[in-house]
Amino acid sequence: MTRRHFLAGLSLPLLPLHAAPPNPASLTILPEGHLLSQESAAAYSELLPMLSPPRRSVLLLPGAKQLSLARALAIRRTLEAGASVLIECGLAFSASSEIEEQRRVLHRAFGIQLGSPAAVANPHHPYVAFAPGTLVRPFGLTIPVFRDGGEALAHFGETPVALKARVGSGTLIFLGAMLGPHIQAADSDARFAVIGLLSNLSS
Repeated sequence: MTRRHFLAGLSLPLLPLHAAPPNPASLTILPEGHLLSQESAAAYSELLPMLSPPRRSVLLLPGAKQLSLARALAIRRTLEAGASVLIECGLAFSASSEIEEQRRVLHRAFGIQLGSPAAVANPHHPYVAFAPGTLVRPFGLTIPVFRDGGEALAHFGETPVALKARVGSGTLIFLGAMLGPHIQAADSDARFAVIGLLSNLSS
């Protein structure tokens, strides 16, 4: 299978606008149509054989930067029904108008607040820290993220850039720092971080 055909196969249909998770006990990758999301989806798919079979429905939205309010609210309903969702923010190279639109959608649908994008946290320590000893260089802009009741999962300097939160009966993880491109580059820390996040969601 060629890479073009593989990426085309990841172009899955939009999530139906109802509350039921799409596939019980499955992990589904839902990329957007742009190249950044498609490439990130391909990278995440490489890690799936390393994961245990999920015990619940898990949705992964790689490189997300075009979420409409209707689609985001549909995803929220799957969360409330018990699904787990990981959203990787794809605003690393976006214009301020696109960032502002996603800021509005994410706050309305999930209560997430996006801070001002950051290019450098500390020139002497330019890493996103996911766990002690798990350090990943930023890919483009890194987006600070906040939510009442959210648990910070990663920091850029002192600023939280990834969080975990309960939404209804489900669990949401939001990444303001992209990991997919680093997986493609065979970054072992990025792979370790993603495997840990997905294992946590699917157990």
